[in-house]
Amino acid sequence: MLLNLALGAFYTWSVFVLPLEKAFGWSHQQTSWVFTIAVIATVASFLLGGRMQDTRGPRPCGVIGVTLVGLGFSLASLTTSLALLYTAFGFVVRVGNAIGYSPPMPVASKWFRDRRGLAVGLTVAGYGAGSALIGPLATALIDQLG
Repeated sequence: MLLNLALGAFYTWSVFVLPLEKAFGWSHQQTSWVFTIAVIATVASFLLGGRMQDTRGPRPCGVIGVTLVGLGFSLASLTTSLALLYTAFGFVVRVGNAIGYSPPMPVASKWFRDRRGLAVGLTVAGYGAGSALIGPLATALIDQLG
C-alpha cells in the first residue's frame, strides 16, 4: 500500500497545471499534452511492468517504479520548456508509475487468498490516497514557494 501511496502522486497533475501556465505563459492546450503523453506511455509500460513482475518478481518493479517517479518529478521541477515537461512528467513519471503499479495487485491477491477482494481494494485505495494526500501538500508548497 505504501508503494501505491507514492505512485498516486501522478494524479496530482491538476494541481500544477494553472501555476505552470501562469509561470511560463503556456496555454491549457499545451499543458494538456502532458496527460495525453502519459496515457500513451501507460499502455506499453503496463505490459513491460507485468512481464517484468512475472520474470523478476515484484521488488525490482517497485524499486524501478519509485525511482523513475522520483526522477521524473525531480526533472519536472527543473522544467523551463514544454519538451522537458512532456518528457519528465508525461513519460518518465508515468513509465515509473505503470511499472511500479504492476506488482501490488498480484502480490496482494496471492498473499491474502481468503480476502482477495479486500486486499486488492486496499491496494487500490492506497493509489487514490496518494493523490489525496500529496495534492493538498503540493498546493500548499506551490502557494508558499512558487
